[in-house]
Amino acid sequence: MEELCDTSLLEQIDWKDRCRGQYRDDLSPLNLPQGYKLRGLRRSDYYKGYCELLAHLTQVGDVSENMFNKQYDEMLKCNTYHVLVIEHMDSDSVVASATLALEHKFIHSTAMRGRIEDVCVHPLHQVPL
Repeated sequence: MEELCDTSLLEQIDWKDRCRGQYRDDLSPLNLPQGYKLRGLRRSDYYKGYCELLAHLTQVGDVSENMFNKQYDEMLKCNTYHVLVIEHMDSDSVVASATLALEHKFIHSTAMRGRIEDVCVHPLHQVPL
């Protein structure tokens, strides 16, 4: 199934050494609580509450399935936006999301810079530190 992010990239990160934020030692993107799955955004997430999830972050507007699919295609084509979601398996819904936006540079020997944007966790699924 086509996804908007290759989650195997996360396996290369040393989460203890590279992350400045606070989080519980027993949790990481690769070690989620039972019943949750980290993966790339899929077209079918339109029906799993993805836009409703983002409404906890900001105003989304009225996004039709057609609009969602067109935007998905554009993001997939340019390979700049990598959208990760966490799915709650029991409710079959998307409960968290973050976007990695990559910027290709000429400076620093043609480096690549990434920004993490649009981080959102559904309030019912937030874990206290």
